[in-house]
Amino acid sequence: MKVTLPVSGKVFTLRSWSVARANEFYDLEMAMLDMDTSARVAALRQLRAKKLSALTVLYGGICNDDMPSRDVLLLLELTDKYSANVPLHEIKNLLAGGDGTETTSAASIATPAGA
Repeated sequence: MKVTLPVSGKVFTLRSWSVARANEFYDLEMAMLDMDTSARVAALRQLRAKKLSALTVLYGGICNDDMPSRDVLLLLELTDKYSANVPLHEIKNLLAGGDGTETTSAASIATPAGA
């Protein structure tokens, strides 16, 4: 599945983590369940760093430092979902809003009942 990142406009074909890599990430997430808050924050930072490093390798050496943060984090989220076999239509929904203009609503104030 090809995706276009909203800020940079770069196009990527989504790839999946290997089973070993996915299990490593899962084990790290499960280990956090019993941690106190400060330890969990440190573990989350470590997990994010590992995922960003793995993302660079998975997508052929992309340089996360040169990409907008929104694009990197979105690609990471999409890769996680793609690897977890989330249905493609749900992944596409994450990209549906893009950076277009805000949708205007029909009315800014609800009409009171009985009016």
